[in-house]
Amino acid sequence: MTAPPTKEQIKAMADAAEARSRRGQTTTDEFIDDAVQEGEVKAEVERLAKLSKPLYDRERQAVRQKLGIRVGTLDDLVEAERDKTEKSGDDFSLPHWNVQPWPDEVSGEQLLDDLCAVFRKYIYAPPSVSEAAALWVLHAWTIDAGDISPFFVLVSPTKCCGKTSMLILCVYLTPRSELVSNISPSALFRYVEHIKPTLLIDEADSFVSTSNEMRGILNSGHTKPAANVIRNVEVNGEHKPRRFSTWCPKDIATIRDIADTLDDRSIRAQLQRKPKAAQVARLRKRDCPEFSILRQKAARWAEDNFAALAADPDPKMGQPGTRASH
Repeated sequence: MTAPPTKEQIKAMADAAEARSRRGQTTTDEFIDDAVQEGEVKAEVERLAKLSKPLYDRERQAVRQKLGIRVGTLDDLVEAERDKTEKSGDDFSLPHWNVQPWPDEVSGEQLLDDLCAVFRKYIYAPPSVSEAAALWVLHAWTIDAGDISPFFVLVSPTKCCGKTSMLILCVYLTPRSELVSNISPSALFRYVEHIKPTLLIDEADSFVSTSNEMRGILNSGHTKPAANVIRNVEVNGEHKPRRFSTWCPKDIATIRDIADTLDDRSIRAQLQRKPKAAQVARLRKRDCPEFSILRQKAARWAEDNFAALAADPDPKMGQPGTRASH
C-alpha cells in the first residue's frame, strides 16, 4: 500500500493549491508565463484579427499551441476582435487599405511590367529604379513568405529629385501603407505591432541619422527571427516585459547617404533631378482607378502565389535577362 502523505507533504500541497487559487490559475496555467497569459494573448489576437482568412488558417494551430488554448477559443477571440474593430472603426484605417483581390488570375510577369510602367510614367529615374520599385512592391504584398525584408531606400543628392513622389506611388500600390515624415522610436515599434503596415518614411535624414535607438529598431526589422524589441509594459498594475514586432516592409527616403548599418540592409535607389527636356506625367498625389486596379491585381497575385513562395526559400532565378518563375 502507498504510504499516507506526511504532514509536511499535506501542508506543501495546501500551500500550492492556495497559491493557485490566489492567482486564479489552473494546474495547466502554471506552465504558461503570466506575460503570455495576459499581454501576449491580447497582442496575438489583435494581430491575427488583421490577417486574411487564408493566412489566419495557416497560423491558428501554431498560435493555439503557443498560447495553450483551444482552437475554438482562439477562433472566438479573433472573431470578437474583428467585430469590435468593424463596429468601432480603426483610428488609423485609410480608404486604400480596403483591397478586394482581382477576380481573375493575374500574370506575375504582366503585373511587374505594369508596375514598372507606372513608376516610369510619373518618376524620372534610370530603368533599374522602376524595376527595383516594382519588385519591392510585390515583396511588400508577400513579406511573410520570406525571412528577410530589405529596406527600399530612396537616396537623393539634393532636393526636388522625386523621392516624395516615389513614396506617394508606393502609398497607393502597397498593402496597409502609411507615409510618415517623422516618428519616434517608441511609436515606431508600437505602430508596427498594432497595424502591421507597409511603412514609408520620408525626410529620414532629419531624424533617423541622429537617433541610435531609431536605427537599432529599424535594423532589427530586416531579419524575421530578429524582428523584435522588448519593452516593459504595465499589466494589471505590474510592469512586465513584452515583445513587440518590428517586422514590416519599410521604404526610407533620404537626402544624401544613410547610416552604414541601414545601407547594408537596403535595396538602394539613386534618384536624380529631372532634366528640363525630360517629360513625365503629373502625379496628382491622390488615389485613382489606375492605382486601385494595380493594388487589386497585386493582392490576387500574392494570394495565389504565397504558398509557393513560402515553400521555396531559395527559388531559381533563371539566367540573366530572364524573369524568375514566380
